[in-house]
Amino acid sequence: MTTLRALWRDHKLLLLGFVLAALVTLMLCVRLVVLTVYFAHHRDMTLEGWMPLGYVARSYDVDPAVLKPVTGGLDGINRHSSIAEIAAKQHRPVAEVEQDILAAIQARRADK
Repeated sequence: MTTLRALWRDHKLLLLGFVLAALVTLMLCVRLVVLTVYFAHHRDMTLEGWMPLGYVARSYDVDPAVLKPVTGGLDGINRHSSIAEIAAKQHRPVAEVEQDILAAIQARRADK
């Protein structure tokens, strides 16, 4: 305990920097574990309109660029855009966009 007091007395900034770095590292480790466990149990989820493209890519373990052709080159579509948003911008039913996404994923998996 005296070592910690001496560090605080003599090197406050250094000790605060170390504690901050340790907390950030801990937070990132927890996030890694949570996402790893979550997506280990959520593989190949049934597609729904609320799902963003990034979520679909992670769930189906494909590169998000594989899903880019499904967007039809529309501006403002990125990995955060949901399937329902894409369908609305393309004036198509959500089910049709979901089928296109699944077809792109299956084509990519067939290439591997």
